[in-house]
Amino acid sequence: MMDNILKNKVAVVGIGCRFPSAKNWREFWDLLAKGKCTIGELPASRTQLDFRHSKDSDRRYKCGYLDNIDMFDPLFFGITPREAARMDPQHRLLLEVLWEAFEDAGIAVKELAGSDTGVFIGTGISFSHYFEHQFSGNMADIYSVSGAQPFAAANRISYIFDFRGPSFAVDSACSTSMIAINEAYTRICSGECSVTVAGGANLLLSSDFTDLFQKARLIAPDGLCKAFDENADGYVRGEGIGVVILKSLEKAIEDGNDIWTVISGASFNHGGRNGRGFTYPNADAQRELLKTAYRNAGVLPSEVHYIETHGTGTPVGDKIELNGINGVVSEGRKSGDYCMVGTVKTNIGHLESASGIAAFIKTCLIIKEKQIPPSLHFKQFSRNIDVENMPIRVQTELKAWPENKKLIAGISSFGLGGANLHMVLESVENFATTRTVNSKKRIDTQQLQGSIFPVSGHNLDALAENVENYLSFIEKNPEIDFYDLCYSASERKDHLRHRLAILCRDKKDLMNKLSECISQKQNNTDVFYGESVNGKSAKVVFVFSDSHEKWLNSDLLQLFKIPLFVEVLQQMDMVYNGITGVSILAVVAANTLERIYSNAILSDVLYFAFQVSLYKLWQKNGVSPGGLLGYGQGEIAAAYLSGMLALDTAVQLVYDRAKRMDAVLTSGKMFNVMASVEEIKEFIDAYHSNVYIAAANSPTVLTLSGEVAQMEKVAEQMERKGYFFRELPGKWGMYCPLMASNQKSFAEVLRVEMGEAKIPLYSTAIDSSGVYREYSPGYWEQQITGRIDFAGRIRERIEAGSDKFIEIGDGSLLSFYISDTWDQMHLEDVCLSPAVISSLKKSRSLEDSIKEGIAELYVRGYPLKWENIFQKGTFVKLPNYAWQRQSYWI
Repeated sequence: MMDNILKNKVAVVGIGCRFPSAKNWREFWDLLAKGKCTIGELPASRTQLDFRHSKDSDRRYKCGYLDNIDMFDPLFFGITPREAARMDPQHRLLLEVLWEAFEDAGIAVKELAGSDTGVFIGTGISFSHYFEHQFSGNMADIYSVSGAQPFAAANRISYIFDFRGPSFAVDSACSTSMIAINEAYTRICSGECSVTVAGGANLLLSSDFTDLFQKARLIAPDGLCKAFDENADGYVRGEGIGVVILKSLEKAIEDGNDIWTVISGASFNHGGRNGRGFTYPNADAQRELLKTAYRNAGVLPSEVHYIETHGTGTPVGDKIELNGINGVVSEGRKSGDYCMVGTVKTNIGHLESASGIAAFIKTCLIIKEKQIPPSLHFKQFSRNIDVENMPIRVQTELKAWPENKKLIAGISSFGLGGANLHMVLESVENFATTRTVNSKKRIDTQQLQGSIFPVSGHNLDALAENVENYLSFIEKNPEIDFYDLCYSASERKDHLRHRLAILCRDKKDLMNKLSECISQKQNNTDVFYGESVNGKSAKVVFVFSDSHEKWLNSDLLQLFKIPLFVEVLQQMDMVYNGITGVSILAVVAANTLERIYSNAILSDVLYFAFQVSLYKLWQKNGVSPGGLLGYGQGEIAAAYLSGMLALDTAVQLVYDRAKRMDAVLTSGKMFNVMASVEEIKEFIDAYHSNVYIAAANSPTVLTLSGEVAQMEKVAEQMERKGYFFRELPGKWGMYCPLMASNQKSFAEVLRVEMGEAKIPLYSTAIDSSGVYREYSPGYWEQQITGRIDFAGRIRERIEAGSDKFIEIGDGSLLSFYISDTWDQMHLEDVCLSPAVISSLKKSRSLEDSIKEGIAELYVRGYPLKWENIFQKGTFVKLPNYAWQRQSYWI
């Protein structure tokens, strides 16, 4: 039943516009509500842009003009300045307004790349003036062919944003953009497109056509459109750009979109041969048009409270239109129940090819605001209109929509050649269901301990201006929820090349840090900056560190009370309890560090659980691995999470490995030393036996391992020669032949069956010839006795394009090794250091460490799954993008 109610109902989810004296829909509604008329003479700044305009004062026609029509930000769209100069300025403005419409919808345009999104656009005749001027001035080139042709208005949009649905230009004179909207509407209804873009543009680049219209007495001499008035004497030309984004109502509700209004039905016809002339309106056709539209929408004509008329202000056209409306809405309407009418042409002029989109956007605003603004320059009906017998009145003041009337409105748009369209808009409230708009559950914002606020721009200037705009917006809208701000800026925005990520506790903290960014304070550790560089790897390599003695402290033990950590422990507890009869959960619950310290086996198993939990925490926050590698015991966690080892096998392996290590009879020592392989190898070969390079951690840091007596001699020699070194905790000399004496014991238990890794898994253990060992049943016994070449594997990953690494462990040691390896490679073609992230930084909480890591990944271009981080908030319409425009003209 509900599916039938929503069938053929299409939601308007995004609006973008530029109209005279209005740079966006907010300013447009302000001028409508205040009853402003924006008609005026051609601004002085526009004179040089008019190709045919005479300097004679008698040709300074009053119209609705746009400002800065020569300004454009081509590099944002990947367009060269040369090509931009040869593009029809209508097409250029459409690109910017389309982007703003998607911003208004809270839809990331990049998410639609490759989708069935359809594009339907209509433009005015300025293309011919722009095209002809290029040829007359010998400025035409290959870009002129596509730059100024009408088809490119839609097709270029589809190309730039990789939309794969139907895409074409519409031309039906004055009804052009409404028919474009109808095309978009029907493609959603048919299921051909999931999202559609519709709109229109009109610029007046030459006064030639205005001359012709004036000679035909179509233009109002005083420059005022007086629709339906006794003194109506013609229309007024105007400029404008408008774009709307459509989705099916059901999908818009499901996606939690902020719905402007709902298209519930439409009708499209032609006046046919009326016997009065090609451009003469047909009253019968208009009447039938409205009847069909209301029937298609499933509404009664008497329910329609407002109609945005075509209303050009011509005596003949006005009379025919009102007679047509009367013939429909009077049916079943109670006495005194008037259908109100108005026309946006009295505010901004007749936008011709864009007049329909202007009327459509005005009506969307009316329904959203539940107010009807005045239609201007009306005093009394023309004597040609029999208003006494019509339930129709012109709206002459701003008035609230009656509470006892459904929010249902109609829009008429009539083409000069007879192509007519009427569309019915309703409030989404008319389709109230249990699946209400924005009903998705959101988390309790009171439980949040701060958040991440991302800002981006195509270049640094845009980034800086966007920061300023955000701060101004928040200051002017103190009622907006902090969480909703962060949610909208992250999940409901496109993220561009230059990026900031701000860690903030609350809205006040966010405002302070935005202000610091504006003043260019560079010492705030909660503000991250970076670039998303095309061609860089979007994959993150997760690096699992080795276990060590007394890694656990009271703070870390508390982490095992986090639900996700508890879930991991519960899974492992069944396996470990089956092996030992000891419950890990009970040990953790007892909060007894001494018991864990005294049991190296239990400590290693807990470290394994700790690493698995950290990994899953990153996944929960929208970060997925492109590769895994481990160091020492960390290889077991990596192998398990890759899918190569089953959980019971992995836990058993950690247990057996730790148990055999605990039983090793040969004691040893291990040192970390700041030196290269060449330096230390020569040193060892010359002075010592039974001392080995256990691990190449980075080009400048090695781990030495060997017998106690020999290692003590090494320490004396290294100190004498000025090497910096540090003894590692533990009683064994691992990752060297010393462990071979226990190899039989290891071989008995460490040979395990392994499956196929579902995530790329990279070994760090090498054999005697320096070749990385392949994973096999005997790998784990060989790993303990052989050398680790961590630096070599990291170098290999960097050379393969990896520039994002996350350390999974209790510190930042591997992070240091990775950064050092990168630095020593001296990569001249790389301008940025890698993102090397520690899951748990020293003196930082786990939550702060993860947030800092997310911020670092974001500014380096990693495609975060923001929905995992923020769950669901209420969408806030944030400020539009700060275009970095320059003048492009021919």
